[in-house]
Amino acid sequence: MRLRIQQPTTKKQIEITLPATEKQLQAYCDELSIDNDMKHRTIVTKVPFDDKMNTILAGNQYNLTELNFLFQSVDRFTDEEMKVFYTVATAKNLSDIKGLINLSFSEQCYNVVTDFSDINRLGEKLYLNENGAASEEELRNVDGQQYIEKMIADNPNPLVSPYGLVYPNQNQPQDIYFGKTFPQYLNGFKVFNVALRTDMAEEYLDLPYEESESQKAME
Repeated sequence: MRLRIQQPTTKKQIEITLPATEKQLQAYCDELSIDNDMKHRTIVTKVPFDDKMNTILAGNQYNLTELNFLFQSVDRFTDEEMKVFYTVATAKNLSDIKGLINLSFSEQCYNVVTDFSDINRLGEKLYLNENGAASEEELRNVDGQQYIEKMIADNPNPLVSPYGLVYPNQNQPQDIYFGKTFPQYLNGFKVFNVALRTDMAEEYLDLPYEESESQKAME
């Protein structure tokens, strides 16, 4: 995804594409004359081709490495999962990077509704979202209307977003990123990684990795 970012001090702006490799991140930092570390931040001034992401990110300051990890995480989403991410983030007014990264690992904890016209089909769809998978026989036994009625009864005051209503389901969101150690995940392309351990944390790096990645992991 294309973003326009600004160096807070010099006000210089460049366009970047995320997710990026570590070498690309280094090139972006060099162009902005900032260190490629976990301390320096840039301002997202615009996400030109995605109005929903622009609403979430524009005007806020982010560390490029953290922002890149967020885009790596959502890059694996289906269109439906991306819709849930946008709707929940907007409904919760999330813009901080920790909240956004954690949401990218817990979008299955929320049911998003934009249309109640086919309530049985909607119930089956949200049942699948909550449970992750179901056999054909299991789905045949799902009463979609009953599922929706229970969901509404359990959540009489859903979160409201311009993109739909948000109903928490029985899955419990967990905070797995606290600003230090990125959670482990497989992005479908890099399947080998190494764990760097200290007394306080454990960081996972994809193989092969750049020296700057290991330095940031130990900061």
